[in-house]
Amino acid sequence: MTHRICIMKLPISSKYAFMDYNFAKDHGFSTRDYVVVYYDNAFELEVDSIDEYLDKVFYMFNQEYPNLYRASSLSVSDIVLIDNTEWWYCDSFGWKLLKEEEIG
Repeated sequence: MTHRICIMKLPISSKYAFMDYNFAKDHGFSTRDYVVVYYDNAFELEVDSIDEYLDKVFYMFNQEYPNLYRASSLSVSDIVLIDNTEWWYCDSFGWKLLKEEEIG
């Protein structure tokens, strides 16, 4: 699996920064407000589910940062892009898979 960590572009001016998915959706959410801050195409985690994978990525980008990572900790409203096909929004509790029409 490859993954990209996406955070909001600086300066953060979005009305939904650090807010849950439902609030973001109601306040103009757009993936155009994000920038990739980390990319890893050799990333392997032994997991049984996508939820476990995302939880391990969250832990890594909050507790055990990769050597070259220089951005903020992964937080609510950040996005993890997996294999360039699945966009996962970090919600206040868990993750929300973005629908195709939400990606732009």
